[in-house]
Amino acid sequence: MFTAIAFGMTFKPKSKGNNALVISMFFLLLFHPFYLFDVGFQLSYLAVFFIINLQPLLAKIYHPKQKIILYFWLLFTVTIAAQIGVLPLSLYYFHQFPGLFFISSMIIIPFLGLILGFGFLIIVLTFFHILPVLFANLYALIIDMLNNFVAFIADQESFLFQDIPISISLTIAIYFFLFSGLLFLKIKNQKSIILLFINMIIIQGVLIFEKHDLQTTGEFIIFNKNRSSMIINRRGVKLTVLQDISNNNTKNQRTILNYRTNIGKLEKPKFKKLKNIYVFNNNKLFIIDSAAVYTRDFKNPEFLLLRQSPKINLERMIQEIKPKRIIVDASNYRSYIQKWKETCKNQHIKFYNTSKNGAFIYAY
Repeated sequence: MFTAIAFGMTFKPKSKGNNALVISMFFLLLFHPFYLFDVGFQLSYLAVFFIINLQPLLAKIYHPKQKIILYFWLLFTVTIAAQIGVLPLSLYYFHQFPGLFFISSMIIIPFLGLILGFGFLIIVLTFFHILPVLFANLYALIIDMLNNFVAFIADQESFLFQDIPISISLTIAIYFFLFSGLLFLKIKNQKSIILLFINMIIIQGVLIFEKHDLQTTGEFIIFNKNRSSMIINRRGVKLTVLQDISNNNTKNQRTILNYRTNIGKLEKPKFKKLKNIYVFNNNKLFIIDSAAVYTRDFKNPEFLLLRQSPKINLERMIQEIKPKRIIVDASNYRSYIQKWKETCKNQHIKFYNTSKNGAFIYAY
């Protein structure tokens, strides 16, 4: 990417690297199409695109005469432009915002210049088999120093704003707004203003729709938790966690926190112990645990959850209670799961294994 941009800006400075950026993206995707879904690929190209297009506009705001102030001002504008470009996608993927991004960038960007320069020199020297050991060690030292600094910044969790919810729809809407904002700053005509306001209204529409959708929908999820069971039931913004009380550990808490972050603003969850019968949106869920107890009242459930490896005759049980779908979680023995799967296949019953397919989600 940087090679293509360097050539593009050398031979056609007026293009400002945009054409070269597209060309480098085209050739990378030509040989590795799945790079398009790689987080690093997406963040890298967004950062460079906004540096190329937004940084010159930011740099014009202030014109310091002192060279040292100008140097840091340009670093600051590069950092701001890159951060604006990657922020929505970073929030979507990682749900966090680094409060120390400016300080870290002021150190990392000059280091990257050294790394790229030394890297190019080392590649050439290695190609001709004349690479001095001192050069290689010095290059390794620079990279180690950069990695140690990044690790130090990453450890300052008090400056890291975490668990910020943002959906893919809102992320896309924000990027349309940012691109229309860039267009407005460059052209400043009536059409660009209208486009900017349209995208602003789209963001508001997405927020209103997502809030309404959150308040009027629900779902229950059977998670894949090793040697334990956990079910989340959400009705609007109300959240209930059904689990073995003894397994209310840190991993479970993290799973619940991740779920709340992905969904949006939910009320504080209520914790309850697992029972044998639940009704979700008029659909019955029966749970059979290690006690293997079920009665004739267990009739025609939409879902049947088997947990803690109950010793049952599944074929006979299917004939008695007639479930439409059987779900097994990671609290069961693998040998039991395989045997149940074969039974369900023979009985033409839908079978779902959370260990293989991930958490079971039913939305209503």
